[in-house]
This record gives sequence, structure tokens and C-alpha cells, in this order.
Amino acid sequence: MGSDPKRGLIFCLWLGYLGKNGKKRCVITENEPVEPEKRLKDLDLVASAVIIQNYVNMTLAVLFFTIER
Repeated sequence: MGSDPKRGLIFCLWLGYLGKNGKKRCVITENEPVEPEKRLKDLDLVASAVIIQNYVNMTLAVLFFTIER
């Protein structure tokens, strides 16, 4: 994800990743020291799920077009 916080926020917006009451989960509003680490781990999990889903989709597409030939 990199060290630029804007990239993380753009990723959240792209996913439409919302938290409680429709607020963006990537924006930290509390002043708790552990909160940024929890959000980062949560976002990493979501990013990993997106990567795995993209891999599955691409694999199925390749298999589909290989079988068609």
C-alpha cells in the first residue's frame, strides 16, 4: 500500500469501504494510539481479499477461454 496516507484513503473510497453509521473506516476520528494499527490491519485484510478475488476471477477467465478453443 505504501507509506502515503492518501493512497490508503483512495483505496477505501474505491472499495466503498464504510464503517459505523456510513462513515469511512479509513478516516481515524478517535485519538487512541492503537486505532491506526487496527485500521491498517483491517485494511490489509480487505486488500488481500480483493487481490485473491482478482486472482480467482482471472484464473477462471483464462480457463474459460482455454476450454473454448
